[in-house]
Amino acid sequence: MVKTGKGDLVRLELTGRLVSDNSAFESTDEKVAKDSGIWSDASKYGPRLVIVGRGAMIAGLEEAMQKLQLGKNEQIFIPADKAFGKRHNELVRVMPQKEFEKHGIQAIAGLMVTIDGVPALVKTVSSGRIMLDFNHPLAGQDLKYDIKLIDVISEPEKKAHELATQFEAKIEIKENGAKKKIIIAAKTEQTKARGLEAALRASLGDWATIEIAN
Repeated sequence: MVKTGKGDLVRLELTGRLVSDNSAFESTDEKVAKDSGIWSDASKYGPRLVIVGRGAMIAGLEEAMQKLQLGKNEQIFIPADKAFGKRHNELVRVMPQKEFEKHGIQAIAGLMVTIDGVPALVKTVSSGRIMLDFNHPLAGQDLKYDIKLIDVISEPEKKAHELATQFEAKIEIKENGAKKKIIIAAKTEQTKARGLEAALRASLGDWATIEIAN
């Protein structure tokens, strides 16, 4: 087993499936995604780089990090309470169709929508009423993951460069007294620069000060 700590970077291959019917809902493998009907041109396929302890993974996956063996294909089971939580009946609500249409959305059963900044699933449309489910789509579901831990990166400077590559940015690391100083290149797209800055802070802690060049 490989011990990982908060802020470490882990590189994973994984496919998540519902225990109930074995259907895949996410995968880093493009072929699996296409075969399962979940492929999206908005997704990047290939091993996924994740910061341990940042909350980017569900609790069950975070716990599994401490039990995985490097380079070994493994399957882990994650109960609903350590995945996307239990379903809550109070999060299923009915809205008058006229009120719904004020949001500029056509009511179609099965459509994912955003109401006042909160995602919801349109369950039914009937008699001028829309039933909306604000539970996470996978709430109440037990999950299983086919997962392979490819790499664990703990060395700070290597983490900084790996994250910069992920955000398609260039960085410069300088000496800055007791700390290092990381400068994100000015030509980096603003959204990516801010995302990289947040990721570096989450992964590196107080190892370095971080700034975006003007």
